[in-house]
Amino acid sequence: MLFVLFAPSLITAAAICCPSWAASAPVQQTAAGQKTAVTQGQAQKPEDETYNYQSGGRRDPFLSLVYSAQQAEKKKRAVGRPPLEQYEVSEFQLEAIVTGKGLPSYALVKLPNGKDYVLKEGETAGVNEGKVIQIAPDHIVVRETTTDLRGKRASHNIILKLRKQEG
Repeated sequence: MLFVLFAPSLITAAAICCPSWAASAPVQQTAAGQKTAVTQGQAQKPEDETYNYQSGGRRDPFLSLVYSAQQAEKKKRAVGRPPLEQYEVSEFQLEAIVTGKGLPSYALVKLPNGKDYVLKEGETAGVNEGKVIQIAPDHIVVRETTTDLRGKRASHNIILKLRKQEG
């Protein structure tokens, strides 16, 4: 015969000695820190045990520090600049191109803010200060010079193609 006194250490000892008794009386901790017995009808459901991360102003531990620093620098560079230099060139949507023999060519682009702007060859576009080097009948080419993590500068061309009209 097993005598159980209601002291926390003895209840734990009784649960170790008699596992069937421990399984029949699950314990739930309340918000005030008190432990109460849970009846079989009150068992917690898995969806009740979700966890929400509260950052409290701290950085996201799953983001790369290098990536975060690059994004902060891009935002800092874009403040107070013309709208064509506040977005990545890849975010531009090429709407129309106007060309003519012996006349300068122009391209109409839509920015993520929903406004349309006209580009011409030699104009600066994008946060990396790219230059429009070519406006062809079906695409435009913007050359950007960027610096990698090692400090090496590299130029690359970004091609924006004119979308074919549906219908």
